[in-house]
Amino acid sequence: MPHFQIVFLRFFKVIAYSFCAFYLALSLHGCAAGKQGLLSITPQQYFYSAKEKLESIDERNYGVTELDEIVRILESGEKDAKSGEIIDKSRLYLTLVHTLKARKQYFSNRLKGQYIANRAEPFYFLDVKPVLETLRTAKKWLRACEAAFKTKSLSADFELVKAM
Repeated sequence: MPHFQIVFLRFFKVIAYSFCAFYLALSLHGCAAGKQGLLSITPQQYFYSAKEKLESIDERNYGVTELDEIVRILESGEKDAKSGEIIDKSRLYLTLVHTLKARKQYFSNRLKGQYIANRAEPFYFLDVKPVLETLRTAKKWLRACEAAFKTKSLSADFELVKAM
């Protein structure tokens, strides 16, 4: 076979393979259109996924990024939920996760304090702005719980979160 025919056959195979891959991707593209397909996730699944992640966090070795992921999942579940119980649980967990995140930020910032001298007594300056912002967000979720709390069976949990 001449060299030209070999190159042409390889080029044709690449084009045919690309066309098949494009057609397959195009035909599978509409699976979750409108969240009616196989990939739709219910707010309960969001909540229980976040709850499982929160319960599996190691008490000492967790990062702020893990908590941010849990917050994102809980916010998605709270936004899509229609059940009052899931909304209340998500808001309570959002308050708790933001409080835990603020604690982690404070302890990690405590090690990064800046030593300021040239004063009568030297002291360390801590940057607590991210901690205060996280606590402000936790307070926002707590106010959202107080404004529209509907689930009577969670009232003891709500009082515990308010006390924190």
